[in-house]
Amino acid sequence: MSRIDRFLLSENWSLSWPNCFQMATSRGWSDHCSLLLCVDDANWGPKPVHMLKCWENFTGYKSFVCETWNSSHLEGWGSFVLREKLKLIKRDLSVWHRTHLNNLPARISVLKDRIGFIEVKGESSSLEEDEIAELHGLSEEVFALSRVNSSICWQQSRLQWLCEGGANSNFFHNFMSNRRRRNAIPFFLVNGVLVEGVQDVRAAVFDHFSSHYQAHRVHRPSMDGLFFRSLAVREGLDLIKPFSVEEVKNAVWDCESFKSPGPDGISFGFLKDFWDLLKGDVMRFLVEFHRNGKLAKGINSTFIALIRKVENPQSLNEFRPISLVGSMYKILAKVLANRIRLVIGSVISDAQSAFVKGRQILDGILIANEVVDDASKRKKELLLFKVDFEKAYDSIDWSFLEEVMVKMGFPILWRKWIKECVGTATASVLVNGSLTNEFSLGRGLRQGDPLSPFLFLLVAEGFNVLMEAMVARRLFHGYCVGSHDPLMVSHLQFADDTLILCEKSWANIRALRATLLIFEELSGLKVNFSKSLLVGVNVPGSWLSEASLVLNCKVGTIPFLYLELPIGGNASQLVFWKPLLNRINTRLLGWKSKHLSLVGRLVLLKVLVARNGMEDGFLRVGGRDGSVWWRNIAGLRSEGWFFNNVSHLLGDGTNVLFWTDIWLGELSLRDRFSRLYELSLFKGESVATMKALGWDEAGEAWKWKRRLFAWEEESVAELTLLLHNVSLQAQQKDMWIWKADSSSSSYTVQSAYKMIMTQAPLDQVTDMPSC
Repeated sequence: MSRIDRFLLSENWSLSWPNCFQMATSRGWSDHCSLLLCVDDANWGPKPVHMLKCWENFTGYKSFVCETWNSSHLEGWGSFVLREKLKLIKRDLSVWHRTHLNNLPARISVLKDRIGFIEVKGESSSLEEDEIAELHGLSEEVFALSRVNSSICWQQSRLQWLCEGGANSNFFHNFMSNRRRRNAIPFFLVNGVLVEGVQDVRAAVFDHFSSHYQAHRVHRPSMDGLFFRSLAVREGLDLIKPFSVEEVKNAVWDCESFKSPGPDGISFGFLKDFWDLLKGDVMRFLVEFHRNGKLAKGINSTFIALIRKVENPQSLNEFRPISLVGSMYKILAKVLANRIRLVIGSVISDAQSAFVKGRQILDGILIANEVVDDASKRKKELLLFKVDFEKAYDSIDWSFLEEVMVKMGFPILWRKWIKECVGTATASVLVNGSLTNEFSLGRGLRQGDPLSPFLFLLVAEGFNVLMEAMVARRLFHGYCVGSHDPLMVSHLQFADDTLILCEKSWANIRALRATLLIFEELSGLKVNFSKSLLVGVNVPGSWLSEASLVLNCKVGTIPFLYLELPIGGNASQLVFWKPLLNRINTRLLGWKSKHLSLVGRLVLLKVLVARNGMEDGFLRVGGRDGSVWWRNIAGLRSEGWFFNNVSHLLGDGTNVLFWTDIWLGELSLRDRFSRLYELSLFKGESVATMKALGWDEAGEAWKWKRRLFAWEEESVAELTLLLHNVSLQAQQKDMWIWKADSSSSSYTVQSAYKMIMTQAPLDQVTDMPSC
């Protein structure tokens, strides 16, 4: 079904109605659907309170925080005390915010009206000293409040490519408006039924995700007979050593200051600003966790933000749940993640290239391309199966993770910590800015938790161990690369992105399917065969079609995408890179250059220059023909108008290149004696150096790559005769001279302008630009 009707909205409309959305009605007997432009003005509930960067600019803010924090005297476990003190400080800061920053735009407008009144009065009569002082004070207050308002808009716009907003510009308002409208979920389909309205949408979201994260209690096969790599004793001890203030501080400073605060609303910018004040309570919380491995209720709470996976999501399965964890849990998780990062390479196989120090995303891509290239050149049959795991992070079975850590030799205390971090998590889903009811998680790893990538690697290692066991028992045959001392490659992994490589055989097809189903039963990771892809090299299409029926998967062709980069094909052809270029173009199209600040325009300019060369490195108005005059000037530049009109006045000869600079006549010696230049062993020497070597016929300056022919020796004689009368002036530096002005050797803008107008008169341009 094609889409031919659209709404075109102005920027003013987007700012006035940020919650508008488009929906299509059923077409009935018609040949097209009617489009409705709706405005969602429903009250979705209270929004979470977050800390603002601009608070630090207010006098008294830091003293208020210190007094409030020190006045709180609570008893109990460290995690409980810290949670309650953070809750109190956030509540008091909310009150402080309403007192100091309530309704900034209206306050700025009132102040500007007063300034306007005083200025109008000053036009008809002289102002009193107190009125002048009031005018100055009002101006300063407007400037200060405008900067605060600008900072709030920048923080709410979530811009990552700009460090901070330079002004409260239309760009930030448009960005916020578009982001709110894009992230809004006014309705969706559940089992083909349209769900809309505040209560129905919230209830449906809660039911979906509380069920989605519920554990599926089934019998798991035993992992006896599977051999995992183990940690060394020293590595295990490093994981459970006491927490130090330095590593905790490093974990805090590793986090973005004002990005995506979790349920407690505490930003890491706040923690950094008041680290000396909070450090004692934070360390007490971590020391107690080290000892007892327990988290107070609320520390491990999570907000789930829904990020669309497709352009126009119709169901909740088309959203990716990203977890926003609280600041105290994030500090703990960051410290633990920094520790496991240092040792995880010991237990993860070389087939895995994600999140392990020294390994890169390109490793798997390069190996896959080498395998495909080897099969193509040697005319060998090769199968590649790209696995699609369904909701990989969300479906992991915690008992499998625990069993893997046991087999890898992780210490008991470490496993206790991980069990507490993973198993006590609760979540609420953000729906149009407000929260659903809270529910407990029964499975899965939270995307957004610093620990999750490393814990997922431990789970994914289970698949690697299974594959190694299948290969060792000769139940599965990978692809052997090379003819001398061949290397077998059976699979490549980047987190959950898995590519299986093997020889063409029905035994491999059956073993591949069996291995994936066994891994699903072990780990909970379900393979979505209908979205997985089978590709063959030198394999008949009919055979691939039959194999795809056995696997219930799609059939692909070379080149195909793995990790968003092409595998196979001819990398020298443009079509090979077209999918990647399309993705880059899609990203660049989102840039609204007319709203960008000067910094943003320069970033866009650099992208254009890097991609298309200097001809696209100009900021134009209108379309491609909008800079005709400038293109004429650029044409003169490319034709060498400047260097064609300058030459050197010889002094001591140290800064003039003998062969390539124009210093003797109207042409360089390289152009006049091109054959000698090609044969010379001193191409880059200065005039002074060549003079010192000696440029008479027997001089050392004439060193050649080979023996000269007779006619070439004649050219040397001609050149030495030309140089006979050249003398250097040791006390005088080399100088540039301007040749375009016959009356003077000095450069002037007037003479350059006359020269340019003579070569390409701009007033004769007929294809005038239209703006």
